[in-house]
Amino acid sequence: MEDNQQQPQGQQWGPPQHMHTTGSSRGGKNTKKRLFITAGIVVALLLAAGGAYALLGGKKTDGKKAVNTTQTKQSTTPAAPKADAATPKTYKSIRLNIEFTYRTDWTMRENSDKSEVILTSPQISYQKKDGVATQGVFTLKFRNGIIPDAMKPTIANAVAVKDSEVIAYAAPADQQRKYTNLSFGGNGTNQNFFMVTGSIAFKAGEAFGSNIDTQGAVYIFAGGYGTDPNDALVFDAVPKGSFETDTYAQAKAVIESLKVY
Repeated sequence: MEDNQQQPQGQQWGPPQHMHTTGSSRGGKNTKKRLFITAGIVVALLLAAGGAYALLGGKKTDGKKAVNTTQTKQSTTPAAPKADAATPKTYKSIRLNIEFTYRTDWTMRENSDKSEVILTSPQISYQKKDGVATQGVFTLKFRNGIIPDAMKPTIANAVAVKDSEVIAYAAPADQQRKYTNLSFGGNGTNQNFFMVTGSIAFKAGEAFGSNIDTQGAVYIFAGGYGTDPNDALVFDAVPKGSFETDTYAQAKAVIESLKVY
């Protein structure tokens, strides 16, 4: 460190007295002191420079990490679905005189002569009556007209596995009833299908054939697990508790949305 003391006017600095004796010893000590001070300053400067570099470098590194983290999050975020599965769609059939609303992830089609509309759920897992797990769909069928011969024995031989349930239509047409019965056909503890039975209600154990007339033109709104490939209302037999799932609730919501003209 430099000495900042100013020199008095007209006075000259000279070497200290007894330079080679006392002065020499003091000068050595001063020299060592200066060396220590200088070394300390250098070390301090190096440490300060190193700390500043580490600090700046650390900030720069952190900034890179932040960018990389953001990029990683963006790249792993799944894309938004093209359509919400629960978005409602409405279908109206002039021939069947019905209208209903269903979820976008369900599939709707008409049979060849447009006498029947078939609505199927996405693929789901469920258990059959023997406890074997399977993959399949839940199917709803809507008809208006003569009951096909293949359906008649299924309806006539069905037994109510539990009491019928009264439900209300959400927005019935002017000439439509406000309430209807859902009835559950099967055998013992297993259920094969459910269907709308209008004003007819069943107690558990009652046979469908005793109250449902299968002759003439009538509406058929029915459904169950599986595809019913022979159009006979012969769906997979499942434990009756299977008709308490979210998929069944979605099917029931479709029935409740029905408008009959």
